Amino acid sequence: MNQLTIEQIKQLKSGDWIFIDNRTINTKTYWCTFSINDTEYIAHTAYNQRTFRLSDYGKTWVAYRSKQEYECKGKIIELPLPVGTKVYIVPCYLRNTEITAYEILSYSYDGKNLLMFLSICKKQKDLKSIVNMNVENFGTLIFETLEQAEKHGGA
Repeated sequence: MNQLTIEQIKQLKSGDWIFIDNRTINTKTYWCTFSINDTEYIAHTAYNQRTFRLSDYGKTWVAYRSKQEYECKGKIIELPLPVGTKVYIVPCYLRNTEITAYEILSYSYDGKNLLMFLSICKKQKDLKSIVNMNVENFGTLIFETLEQAEKHGGA
């Protein structure tokens, strides 16, 4: 498990996703950076907002780049593509009428399934445009190139 350092947290940009282990209330969830200053990290999800004091880092909370890093507990998991890569989803999924480009935001591993969180490339990275998909869908619903998606039947 590679928890982030304070320096790495301070380098996060608004909109970056991280996984926080909040030890005070035993909550583990994805959070999206709202703002950060020299003393506080203010994060939000679709449901709430929480402030984490940087001086409490390591005592009451720790952060990871992804849920997978938190949960893998030493297992090596090969990711199909790096975070930030553009992928294409064919129309038969998510009720799209055309092939849609998404950006890989992060991965999550629950011990059995490797999921990826995607954001529509045309839109801002907001909570409404984020979907998750099982990595097993590569080659059937998700493709690395537009040409592969078109060949599979999307037009």
